[in-house]
Amino acid sequence: MQALNKPEDNEAVETVLTDLRRTDILIIHGKLGTGVSITGKNAIKSFANSNAGWKPQHLHYRDNIEPSLTDRKIVFIDGWFGLWNRNPSEEKTVIKVLKIIKQKMSCIEICKIVIGLRTDIYHRYQKIFTDAGIVEDPLDLNSTRKDNHQEKEKHLNDALLSKACNQSNCECKILNWEDLRNYSDIGDHLKIDILAGDHDLISKFRRSKNLLQTLVSHFDELRTKDKKLYGCLMYIVVKGKYKVGEDIDQRIKKMFHFEVTKRCFRQCENLGKYTKCLSRSNLVNVEDEPGDSNKPYFVFKHVFLYICAFHCLFRLHPNQVMEHCNIDAVLQIVRPSNSIDEIFCVKAKNETTTSFYKHVVKCNQKVEESINDHPLVVFAVGSSV
Repeated sequence: MQALNKPEDNEAVETVLTDLRRTDILIIHGKLGTGVSITGKNAIKSFANSNAGWKPQHLHYRDNIEPSLTDRKIVFIDGWFGLWNRNPSEEKTVIKVLKIIKQKMSCIEICKIVIGLRTDIYHRYQKIFTDAGIVEDPLDLNSTRKDNHQEKEKHLNDALLSKACNQSNCECKILNWEDLRNYSDIGDHLKIDILAGDHDLISKFRRSKNLLQTLVSHFDELRTKDKKLYGCLMYIVVKGKYKVGEDIDQRIKKMFHFEVTKRCFRQCENLGKYTKCLSRSNLVNVEDEPGDSNKPYFVFKHVFLYICAFHCLFRLHPNQVMEHCNIDAVLQIVRPSNSIDEIFCVKAKNETTTSFYKHVVKCNQKVEESINDHPLVVFAVGSSV
């Protein structure tokens, strides 16, 4: 789903390399699914390979960045404002990290940084980066991938043909680029890869014209069609990830009525359609977790798939999700009922929001202090006055 093998992807990397010749700090941004992360990772590797003595490193912005900023190091930093979506309470932390970066860079002879962001998040917080002295001329990946109708049509057809389809009535035979182009929330190649990878989604998408709604409906169907697969996927939603061989949290299993066991993660044939395994070193917030550090973790193949699965589970169990799902996902994806519509977000009912504040936030002073400006908390506090 994220392979860097298309001509415009390679062109994006070359553009990053060209821009790095004129600046030490470069921001690249694009829609979800335009390959911001893979472009950044490949660009710093290519730069290091082409410049003797340089070393590349990929970091999440909440990592301990300062020690990594050393002479002849090129660093790609992503994950700004949240792993899956935007957490409004991250703004103070982002400002602090940008200040550290700017101060450290002034003390190093030569070092380069590539910052990766989603376009809507970059535009919302552009002033923060400008005030920190970071932004000169950011690279917009949306514009480097030219919307050539014929090229997109060819990529769609090639992707559809790459998977043998024996269904005589499958709508893959009539799906065309016009069906996809008006859904603009995610990148073009991600739309194509998702639909080409599962032809069962095509007819639903052609009716709804909304890929998020299509996938939410699809995950909901798995609840009855493949209960074990559904259980594995939604368990990952709740926990954020699943370490191979780890005991299943029986409390979560019972609360959400999941049919999931350790064996399910080994035996579900279709689990690979939605997930991938990553090593501990490639994940965020696992440093303090106990157990075998060599065992990989199951995560969703793409952020967009996680968001869609979260939406599905939230619609079925909003109160349980708010109180027992990993809090990072809740803060990034859920908003109160009085908020304006926001991309990839769901809205919680008033009573669900106040319950979240009472049972999750209020009972943990450290959490409450760190997110006291989050819309969920602001709403709950205001409605209790």
